[in-house]
Amino acid sequence: MTTTFANPDIAQRTQGNLVILSRYSLSTYVGSLQGTTLALQTVVRDDAVEKKAFQTNTGHFWGTLEGFEPGSFSFIVHNVVDRSGCPCPPGPTPFEAKFVVVESTGSGGLEGICGGGTLKTAGTPSTDYDYTFRFGKDCKANN
Repeated sequence: MTTTFANPDIAQRTQGNLVILSRYSLSTYVGSLQGTTLALQTVVRDDAVEKKAFQTNTGHFWGTLEGFEPGSFSFIVHNVVDRSGCPCPPGPTPFEAKFVVVESTGSGGLEGICGGGTLKTAGTPSTDYDYTFRFGKDCKANN
């Protein structure tokens, strides 16, 4: 996956030691999940006490999954970034995130999709993904 950020941020302000910002991100997935996401990221960054950034991304994916017809779905990601090695950049920062498909938002070849998983990196350019997707009666809302 590669991600780019719209520049400048939508908004950014400080509250005490916290930096609060909103921005758009555009990501491209390759592999069994192939397509594009557009997300609105809301970030609270604490570089003084916790030395972490807490991020919620809401967005939309469009593309294909393992040969299914093209389709789309909405998702939510909760991401915790380790900023103890900052000032950042020069390089990627370690993070762990949870990715959840919003049930009943799938359309086209991804209609009825549910699931999600985790993603993480140790601060290297590569990211490890562990996603599980289900369809139809395997989804709670469809039982």
